[in-house]
Amino acid sequence: MMAGLKAAGATSAVNLALLGLLALLGYDEYPSDPSGIAMTMPSFAFAMIIIGGLVPGLLGSIVWLKMHENLGDKAWMGFSALALVIATLMTLPLTNPNAPSGDALVLVSILHYSTALLGGWLIPHFSSTGCTCLYCPICNKARAAPGDD
Repeated sequence: MMAGLKAAGATSAVNLALLGLLALLGYDEYPSDPSGIAMTMPSFAFAMIIIGGLVPGLLGSIVWLKMHENLGDKAWMGFSALALVIATLMTLPLTNPNAPSGDALVLVSILHYSTALLGGWLIPHFSSTGCTCLYCPICNKARAAPGDD
């Protein structure tokens, strides 16, 4: 669970920076809340941290533990693929009837995919199981023999 919280914190920080950058670039149309009223930036940012950070982080850590238990060291590939599939299903208007349109769809799409990419990478690395993907500095450093600097 701690892995999910750490990943959620890191992902939320990156997504808040992306949200600010997108606002500066002119993407200032936000999705509607459940009542149908367009959200303001502060309310969208708060919802993004809770619904787009903490929930995927906590659920992702549980899924990661189960996948690692069943697939071992190759679980990180399936876990990352699953995160991207879920991001796609949540983004496409065809599979999500509540998906926004226009600028809000661009904004939400960028945030969904950044969450999936970061969560797929960070949750395994912050997990107690550890990640052995061998493709990142964290894993390569952990596997390096003493004196290989």
